[in-house]
Amino acid sequence: MISPATEKYLWDSKFPEECKLLPYDYLEFTEQELVDKCIAKEELSEDEKAMLKLLLNRYRKHFKEYNLSKAEESVEQANKIINTQSQLLEIIHDKSRYRIDMYYWLNGERYLLQMRIKPYTEKQYIEGASTQMGLFKDLDINEKKVMAKAEMGQTLSPEEVQMIKALNDKLNEKLGTAEYNLQVLNEFLADRIEFIGDEETTFEENLLFWKQVDLNTKASLFHEVRGRLKLTDTFQEDLFPAVR
Repeated sequence: MISPATEKYLWDSKFPEECKLLPYDYLEFTEQELVDKCIAKEELSEDEKAMLKLLLNRYRKHFKEYNLSKAEESVEQANKIINTQSQLLEIIHDKSRYRIDMYYWLNGERYLLQMRIKPYTEKQYIEGASTQMGLFKDLDINEKKVMAKAEMGQTLSPEEVQMIKALNDKLNEKLGTAEYNLQVLNEFLADRIEFIGDEETTFEENLLFWKQVDLNTKASLFHEVRGRLKLTDTFQEDLFPAVR
């Protein structure tokens, strides 16, 4: 049996704060009403309290840090070991490892675009990463882990899908004008992507080309390339497993 003092704490502090973490815009209307009333500390009926508790219970595990032990075990099993300088250099300079193919639909026909990602220099990496890091600095560690899980293509629960939608809305508010973002997207692809059959092309020629490609194609390619170049707010702790 919960004491009156604990009950007061739950409804005055804990539950309202948890409600603020829910993906509000993607909840059902009745759920939004409950959340609004809880945050405003309005009186809730016993039925409403029970419904809100069930809602919070569905999402509460996503407010906490994820238990990644099983995922880490499976990743470790798939790791390829490199223990010499020559092995690493061979991989770094193997152009085939930077190939990226993409399906492109036009008038009901599917084409295969065969491209290559240009590896970043240290300076380019820092500049490219810095333009993205500002978007993620205000997210807490758990929000970043949900985003990372989505970017890695891992299966998401229905609650995580809703949280991703809400986080995307949150990020989009910080992005600035559509014109600016389109410019950034075009310049990024012009600088980082080349078709494998093209001779040497200039940045200006590439930029003119990408301006003529539809936005959906460019946006999909942009996010895929960012992920492969590790410009996705990688967690440092994930890069350094325990030595065994």
